Amino acid sequence: MNVITIIGIILIVLGVVGLIYGGITYTFNKNIIMGPLHLRVNQTDQIPQSPNAGAAAVVVGVKLIIVALICSRPRIDTCIEIPLQTGRRPAGRSVAKTLRAADSCIV
Repeated sequence: MNVITIIGIILIVLGVVGLIYGGITYTFNKNIIMGPLHLRVNQTDQIPQSPNAGAAAVVVGVKLIIVALICSRPRIDTCIEIPLQTGRRPAGRSVAKTLRAADSCIV
């Protein structure tokens, strides 16, 4: 697993959690002292999250995983070498040039 795959998985998990819960809810306690009166208050707040943001995180996460899979697979070099003879052969040298089909391949 490479970094792009891990980031994609994290985005998918956060996007699904955001879609299910619709935001982050947290609770905090306040102790209020007014003379002889002691009050303890539990207050709950929520940070809303748009469903569009959750869906976008899932889509981006899936795309990152697809890109990581495509980039990590081994490439098969199917290009062949074609020898080309040009002109006459000078003494002691081989003038056979090699044209690789890979130079024009789109991989």
